[in-house]
Amino acid sequence: MAALDAFRRRFGLSRAELAGALRSRFTGRRGVVQARNLVEHSDPRAESMRESWVRITIIDAGLPAPDLQVWVVDDGVPRYRLDLAYRRRKVAVEYDGEDGHLQTEEQIEDDEARRAWLRARGWVVIVVRSGDFTGARLDRWISALRVAMRPSYSNRRRLERGARDREF
Repeated sequence: MAALDAFRRRFGLSRAELAGALRSRFTGRRGVVQARNLVEHSDPRAESMRESWVRITIIDAGLPAPDLQVWVVDDGVPRYRLDLAYRRRKVAVEYDGEDGHLQTEEQIEDDEARRAWLRARGWVVIVVRSGDFTGARLDRWISALRVAMRPSYSNRRRLERGARDREF
């Protein structure tokens, strides 16, 4: 996934162009079937290999693909950009790589302040780090994402009312 994202970004290819090339030029070659399946989910807006990994992990877990590089606007002004997000649900998934997030105390404090600001405005922020792609750590953040993505409404009342109306 990360390679396809980077390839599309580097060469400005659409999904259709890449899928067409796979069909016409590489039919029968090793890995083409998998590549065809991945092209559907590729996105040149991914800015790092790990963002691509987070996205494909989410998709593999059966969840909808998040949008990439989402700006959160405050009073009409773009305030923060999120790696991966579901705008309507106000759910953000952030990958914290060691380079840009965990090197200095200032980076850590900036991330904490940004996430506190987002949470104060109703966002759920799920943070993924390098060791979070297997086992219990993977299960933990995917479960948190599933919970955050659950509908906040219930049609229970409507179902109860419908059952009651049928009784009369």
